[in-house]
Amino acid sequence: MVTKLFFSSIFLKVIEIDADGSGEIDIGEFEEACTQLNADLTEAAGRSNRVKIVIIALFSWIGIGTLTLCLAEGWTFLEGIYFSIVTLTTVGFGDLFPATVGGRIFLIVFAMIGLGILAVMLTLIEGLLDDWEKHKIVIIEKARQAAIKAREMKQKANNLRTSGLRRASSMNSTSDSDDTASTSKNNAEQKKVKKEQEKEKQILRGGLETTNPLESKEYNLDFKEVSPWAK
Repeated sequence: MVTKLFFSSIFLKVIEIDADGSGEIDIGEFEEACTQLNADLTEAAGRSNRVKIVIIALFSWIGIGTLTLCLAEGWTFLEGIYFSIVTLTTVGFGDLFPATVGGRIFLIVFAMIGLGILAVMLTLIEGLLDDWEKHKIVIIEKARQAAIKAREMKQKANNLRTSGLRRASSMNSTSDSDDTASTSKNNAEQKKVKKEQEKEKQILRGGLETTNPLESKEYNLDFKEVSPWAK
């Protein structure tokens, strides 16, 4: 039952991660899965896990050696752990030494395996420190790239804002010039209309003056022909 629930949860997680529904997980989806599961797949993380395993193995081996030497040589726990650590660190003060044959045979095996475990642990710790230094450099480089990208984005935003202000200014100047041109055009049309109205008034006034009956051509009679006094 527990196994079915486990595999069903994994299947649901795969369906959730597989966004395109292709049935395969690409690099982007794999990175998203690692982020959701908080999985650290870097080399430093793997080396750190190996260091933990080797440290546990080393202390376990020291405990086994301490217990065996205490039983074989009749030493106390303090004497046994003291001799085990002195042996693995290759100090060799010589104040304690196994007296029995079984203790000496076990010492040979204990020293060979223990020194190998210690060497592996020291090598892993050295590599782990190197990985941490590289990771630190990578973080600094990423921060620098992010700062450069942010500065470029800010510069682009400033350029867009400047171009927008210039465009708005040009549009305002264009609209102002259009308004000025339309205003002058309207003034010219108004002046033209006024002139035409004045001309029409003058024409009407002149027409009224010429339509006087006494001065009209229709009534423009020869005074000599009509007047009885004309001679």
